[in-house]
This record gives sequence, C-alpha cells and structure tokens, in this order.
Amino acid sequence: MVFKNNNINNNINNKKHVFSTTTGSHDDFAAKSHVDASNAHEEIASDVAKETVVIYMKGSPNAPQCGFSNVACRILDHYGIPYASRNVLASDALRNGIKSFSNWPTIPQVFVGGEFLGGSDILMTMHQDGSLKKEFERVGLTVKTTEGSD
Repeated sequence: MVFKNNNINNNINNKKHVFSTTTGSHDDFAAKSHVDASNAHEEIASDVAKETVVIYMKGSPNAPQCGFSNVACRILDHYGIPYASRNVLASDALRNGIKSFSNWPTIPQVFVGGEFLGGSDILMTMHQDGSLKKEFERVGLTVKTTEGSD
C-alpha cells in the first residue's frame, strides 16, 4: 500500500508489533504453585516418594490441557487405581524441573512406586501388552479394570 504522504508511509513501515504474554485474565484465575527453581527437585522427589502413582501433566485429570495428558489419565482411570497429579502449567520451575529430574524431555510423566515409568506412549504400550497391570500389582495396588475393556 502506497500513500502520497510520506509521514503515513513512514508510520506504517516503522510500526513495531508488540505481543503480550498476559492472558488478560484476573490473577485469581491463573494457575498457582509454590514450586520455584530453588525447590523444584525437592518437591518432585517428595511427591514421588510419598505417592504410589503420580502423574506430572498439563492440566488436571478432570480437565487435561493436552491430548497426551488426557490419554495417560484415561489409562490410569481404566485401572481404577488412586493417583496423584501435578499441573506443570502452574509453574515454569515445575515444568522444567520434572524434565531435568527424570531426564525425560516430554510431558506427561508417570512415576510408579518411586520410579519413573514414562509418558503416555509408554503407558499405552504397557497397557496393551499387559505389563502395566503387573506393574501396579507389583507396588501393591488393587487393579479394578472396566469389565470387557482389557
């Protein structure tokens, strides 16, 4: 687009685009976490030690914010086992901390009996070959699968 007035051309050509990182939502609705870079590994180690099964995911089991997190939760739900969850979107420190803690680059991440098991792809493979049920039983969990869906 060319204008006869050079001031208009200069304003258009020199215009800078500014992108905001805020959502425009009130802070009361933002995800919150007490985890920061200084204590991320301690918090994760504590979770993994005290919870028989814990998933680090995007969102929550009832409102996953990622398809892979949804798949992992639905697999865990299928077995009817109790599990804890942590929303990595609540804290950059938690999101980065879990990746360095497990030395695994993707989320979700599932820990069973204090050990890193894997993400949704590994859970799906273990579910399909029957080894996931055995892993839950190994750590003393009673598995209650939905009838006819094994």
